[in-house]
Amino acid sequence: AERFASTGDLEGAPAAAGSHLYVGTLDGQVNAFAAYGPDRGETMWSTEIPGELKGAMTAHGEVVYAVSRAGHVTALDHENGAEQWQFSTEGGVARSVALYCKRAHQTKFGRCRAGDPSEGRDATESVMVTDQTGRAYAVDADDGTEQWRTQLDGPLTAPVVAGETVLGGRERGRLYA
Repeated sequence: AERFASTGDLEGAPAAAGSHLYVGTLDGQVNAFAAYGPDRGETMWSTEIPGELKGAMTAHGEVVYAVSRAGHVTALDHENGAEQWQFSTEGGVARSVALYCKRAHQTKFGRCRAGDPSEGRDATESVMVTDQTGRAYAVDADDGTEQWRTQLDGPLTAPVVAGETVLGGRERGRLYA
């Protein structure tokens, strides 16, 4: 077993993409570790996002997504941790984000898998996020601009995407589609 030295208390599940393992800490630190090869276990980069991290990390292709309790979704470059864009919700983010894959299909773990390469676009079209006030948002995966939002009745769980439907749950057994 390999040990990866983190700088703080871990928050949520890590994410893996390519040769990196991405780990977030409560104090807003995102760390990338070499997952295999001669550098296995070494810190590749570390960066800080605004506010405390909340929920699981999400990684796909060349982007790592981190969310904060303050309501920010931050897209980071997978190679160096540089911020690509940031989106702010009106309420604190409920948990992690989900990815909408228009020209691809999702694996059973909610990650996008590229479709036909002749279509000429990465599989990830939108980043889905819910907040503590009951809003669900779709954000453009390329630049972080809001595509749409809807207000639901109370705080939601982390979103899940099934085909072209976004699902979010609430306490007491409610599920919204």
